[in-house]
Amino acid sequence: MKRIAAREFLLFVACMAVVLLVALFGWMRNSWFEHRFASIGRELAEQREVEDSLSQRAVPKYLDFLDLFEPEYVRGNCDVFIVAPFWTMDPFWVLTNDEFEYGLDNPSPLSTLNRRYLMCVVKALDAQDYWSHDQLARLAMNCGQPPEKLTQLAEMLRSSVPERQATWRPPTDAAEIYNPSAPDAQMTTWREVLEQKGASKISIDSTLFHARRDTSHYIPLLIAVRGLLCESTPHTALRSAAEYLRERHALRCNTDDLLYTLQGKAAPPPQEAIDALTNQRATVDKLRTEQSNASASLWSAAKQWAIVKWAAIVLFVLVYPLRLLVLGTRWAVRTLRASE
Repeated sequence: MKRIAAREFLLFVACMAVVLLVALFGWMRNSWFEHRFASIGRELAEQREVEDSLSQRAVPKYLDFLDLFEPEYVRGNCDVFIVAPFWTMDPFWVLTNDEFEYGLDNPSPLSTLNRRYLMCVVKALDAQDYWSHDQLARLAMNCGQPPEKLTQLAEMLRSSVPERQATWRPPTDAAEIYNPSAPDAQMTTWREVLEQKGASKISIDSTLFHARRDTSHYIPLLIAVRGLLCESTPHTALRSAAEYLRERHALRCNTDDLLYTLQGKAAPPPQEAIDALTNQRATVDKLRTEQSNASASLWSAAKQWAIVKWAAIVLFVLVYPLRLLVLGTRWAVRTLRASE
């Protein structure tokens, strides 16, 4: 009887140990998935910050014209960006009988390029000794007009415009309330350019209005601007000119950014930024899926207790009722055989 009692006690203890191990397994399993959920959450937060940063680089942006040039070049060549003839006003500015807009003989649709900004590029090229007679002749042919016709146009403009309209300044909003979104000590603004020339917030110093009042000085530049305005895509001549300025450290943007800014359009992001954002979004989506799976794998407290309860019930039913039934049946069969 003592041997039987000792055996049954050890069997009971073993059953209790198995039930405790099932409970411990459920707790350890939940702890592992909770740890994984938290670690994925931290990594997901970091990757989301990277995604937000890439998202800012991978959206079209409206660029400020002066920021396309090297700041040192702008500071050293203020006249390039301030003094220009009146016909370089915005293409949206309406002028009755605007010969510059429609040409002498062949009316053409409104150009999408901003004349004022394009004139700055042309003058920058002029300061770098870019324009040759052959180049100007080719540009003149782009708009279907020989150089002498454009010279005639320049003379017409000079004779029909009051003296104070021979020059311009940046638009009021750009000159007086220009406020870049990301302040930069190296950034050059219209306000800084004007202040370097002694300009007040209301008007440019009078010397600028008289510095180049003779429009004939602009005849070669007029040919260049008119030719570039009429040039069809892909703007081969303008792309070549932009590369020339970039090689001489005047421009710091790529040609596409310059073209979009001249048209008043948002510059598209670089392809590498789009690819990087696509890959980053795939990484974030993968982490979200893994975190969701880890969360779904967690057992609730009720489920853990239910597993422990059913483990105990099954184990004790197997060990006692079923086991005793089997043992009793074997004992009865042996007894009957022995009595025979």
